[in-house]
Amino acid sequence: MDKTNQQTYKTLSVHSSPFHLEKDWKLFCENKNKNCSQKEIDILIAKEILNTIDLEIMRILAEYGYVNTYNITYALSTRLPDSYKKDSYQRNFRKMVRAGILLKHCIHADDSPTAPYATPLRIYSLSPGAHTYMAPHISVPFPNRLVLSQTCVLDCLAVSQLLIHFLDTYSDQCTVRPFIYRRIGNQHNIIFDGIIRFNVADKMPQLPLQIILISIRDSPNTFTKYTSHVAAAQKVAAIDTKKYRTIIVIVTESLNLIRTLVKYLPLSTDDKNFYAPVYFTFDSLLFADTLFTSLFTAAPDDNGNISTLERIRFNA
Repeated sequence: MDKTNQQTYKTLSVHSSPFHLEKDWKLFCENKNKNCSQKEIDILIAKEILNTIDLEIMRILAEYGYVNTYNITYALSTRLPDSYKKDSYQRNFRKMVRAGILLKHCIHADDSPTAPYATPLRIYSLSPGAHTYMAPHISVPFPNRLVLSQTCVLDCLAVSQLLIHFLDTYSDQCTVRPFIYRRIGNQHNIIFDGIIRFNVADKMPQLPLQIILISIRDSPNTFTKYTSHVAAAQKVAAIDTKKYRTIIVIVTESLNLIRTLVKYLPLSTDDKNFYAPVYFTFDSLLFADTLFTSLFTAAPDDNGNISTLERIRFNA
């Protein structure tokens, strides 16, 4: 870890996260047609109604589950040949929503699909039939049998953003997995929001890096998830200690949330269950900066309150 970029942040201005739900906001699927068959997809491909861009959008969603418009567009900019790139892919989205291939989700300001939109965020996922069609073509497809809560969908959005931007720089050095199951000893499986594992290289002077991602949204289950998942991640770090150097990254939506979280779990290396350092980052920072320049360490005082936030430059 390189601390040449040391700076103590007693106050830090962070823009609001787009991946946020107020108490009364609800997520609704906007589709009239909510599914399609594999045969229907084959017919659309044969008629050249579905094209290379459409199939790449489907591939992105098969990998990450739920992604918003901006990050799908960003992913396409890194994947498509230059001749296929466009300023807008709205026609592609609309075509596949009408066909029941994509599901379009929007956040409304009340518990009704006719209520006004609460945010401009537009979220896409694959319909069940489209996911079944794409799954054989993806090395590790996003699990499609889970019924996710609204908060879990936001977790997927936050982590998919991080991973898509991370791969723009490190795609040839690592593998990434969103929404990964991990069994810990004889305990039941736990689901981490994502994991990044750097590849083993010849004559590597140290073990490759493993990054466990935990997304924390401002919700009623915030503190239960934080304490349970960080504790589980520490156990994984202990199990994997001979294979990986592990760090834990908490992806949050606000600085105020971090100030609250630090009260619920010790961050000190003096803790006997501490095997991996815990860092924090913010959704909004990851729009412009890379993950390794967007990490913060939190230094609690004797009362558990954050006295300083230190932004670090991490070297993998």
